[in-house]
Amino acid sequence: MQFLPTVFAAAAGIAATVSAAGTFILNTTASGIDINSIQTPSVSFANQTMWIGEIKYQLYSEPLINYGSTSQVFFLSYHQSATGWQEAYVYPNSTAAVAFTVAHSGYVAPPGATTVGFGVDADGYLIFNGENKFIGCNDGLASEAGSYQVYWYGGEAALPSGLNCTGTLYMYQDDQESEA
Repeated sequence: MQFLPTVFAAAAGIAATVSAAGTFILNTTASGIDINSIQTPSVSFANQTMWIGEIKYQLYSEPLINYGSTSQVFFLSYHQSATGWQEAYVYPNSTAAVAFTVAHSGYVAPPGATTVGFGVDADGYLIFNGENKFIGCNDGLASEAGSYQVYWYGGEAALPSGLNCTGTLYMYQDDQESEA
């Protein structure tokens, strides 16, 4: 997945901060994913996690619009009551779905997870701690809907059991707030 945000001036090869207000988009060519299999390159928020593909057509999903402007990814879900800021987190040394903190939680991530370290590389792709180890996984049910849940592949262990996973996803941020 590519992540093409407005980047603050950065030297080549050095991670830049994530820009404010834009939807995440998957670069299907760089990611090696057939656009016909997922119907849309949009990155969505659904069930407290990050997704790509046709899940965007489900009532419980919405475009993932990032409002962060630091090393964090902030999101304001209109499915929360009352709406409240949520922050993306990963487990740096484990393979797990990219998830979001509970709205109004004060951005408290579970033990072992972190919300800090997101950015973009010199090509504008979303990274975490200087690396792009984002992959898409589905369990058969999600693949029937043409969707993949976005995972951070932080461990050296095998991929999660029972899941069909892609290679690296290249995500970028479209600095327009409209849905892709």
